[in-house]
Amino acid sequence: MPTATNMQQLKEMLQSELKNAMQEVNKESLKIMKRETGNFYKSSVPPAKYRRTYALSRTPRTTTVSSLGNLAGFEAYLDQNHTYSTGRDLRAMSALLPAAEAHTYGIKGNGGFWRRSESAIGQKLKETMKSHFG
Repeated sequence: MPTATNMQQLKEMLQSELKNAMQEVNKESLKIMKRETGNFYKSSVPPAKYRRTYALSRTPRTTTVSSLGNLAGFEAYLDQNHTYSTGRDLRAMSALLPAAEAHTYGIKGNGGFWRRSESAIGQKLKETMKSHFG
């Protein structure tokens, strides 16, 4: 790593390193979200009333890293514009489902993927910042 000869150079070096670290976290965040949404489908009970489309696993997105001064960041999210079609009208079928399943329209899968994603991304952020700025 080059040596800064004044405060302005040091500030620029730190800002550049911060952006590099956030780009690393961004890339890993997408991998984490794809893994977790993919795990949604590893349910022990396969759906009986519809065919899986695996659309959820195609929704993870991140924005590019932006930086301003001493801040750098990006957004991680699931594409809400994606359509989910099982080939059946599950809303209409929900009346036929047990009350515990009616709010999910009978969709079977491992829940909690977003909570696990947030936790894993937070851990990755801590690890990355420690490795870049230890």
